[in-house]
Amino acid sequence: MKTNQIYFGLVVVGTLGVAASSFAESRQSFAAEQKLLSQALSDMRAAKAKLNHAGREFDGHKSRSEQSLEQAITEVESAIEYARNNPELPPKHDHGRDR
Repeated sequence: MKTNQIYFGLVVVGTLGVAASSFAESRQSFAAEQKLLSQALSDMRAAKAKLNHAGREFDGHKSRSEQSLEQAITEVESAIEYARNNPELPPKHDHGRDR
């Protein structure tokens, strides 16, 4: 079971790294950014499904991981929608500071 926790942690960290890298490359085209965000979204949904199939709660860690993934999924969906509605705007690297 410890292996599953490590696997899930690596999936989450890797997935968030993919999403973060899409914002770090300000010269990427709109289509390339959209593709990276879509891939990250898909990876997060897959990780959430795998967590859902893990039997135990692991002292609440599984539930908190699922909640964190759901929040991350919502944020990436919002980013995709924003980019779709504002394709002419240059990338802004605010890291959530203007909320």
